[in-house]
Amino acid sequence: ADGAWVATAAAGRVDVWAVGSGRPIPTGAGHRFAVRTLVASPDGRRLASAGVDGRALLWDVARGEILSELVAAHRGEAAVAATPDGARWAAIASGREERPLRVVDAAGRLLFETSVYSGARGLALAADGRHAFLGHTSLSWLALEEGSRPRSMWRADDRPDQPERVFLAGDRLVVGGTDSTTLPHAIDPTCRRRCRATPLDAQPEPRRDM
Repeated sequence: ADGAWVATAAAGRVDVWAVGSGRPIPTGAGHRFAVRTLVASPDGRRLASAGVDGRALLWDVARGEILSELVAAHRGEAAVAATPDGARWAAIASGREERPLRVVDAAGRLLFETSVYSGARGLALAADGRHAFLGHTSLSWLALEEGSRPRSMWRADDRPDQPERVFLAGDRLVVGGTDSTTLPHAIDPTCRRRCRATPLDAQPEPRRDM
């Protein structure tokens, strides 16, 4: 965020702490079970949380209030993402049946909603807010327009296993698995079919002084 606060999550509670004074900014419990993901807006005004209870929430940090319940599923984990400027927020819950994917603005107003069949545990939004990327047993992209369906991005012979962590880093889409032995991969987010996934070396070569 803007560096003014730090957010932590324990069990179903989200806590925000002011940097400098160390004083808590009151928030409270919004989830029944563990919170899996926290995403902050660049200006520090918004915070989104996603939990294993199938809920994703958008918080007003200054007020310590839930601004919008992005998704609420009875089963499955929720995933949440934001555009780099914090103008749009998206969420989906994983499951074996179709689940809603919702996009809202920074005020929590609904901009787009669709239902997709998705076991997605990873979610990212394109910088323009017009496409979403879903990570599960594969990686898919979804145009955020009526009637669109997820489409696989992978080359059949070039993909990491279980890409359940997805996020934008500059001009690259970074994808990683839940297994700590799986190296994250980078993908061109403008690619739409048979995309090449380039491994990111998480273990750089040790320096050898001459």
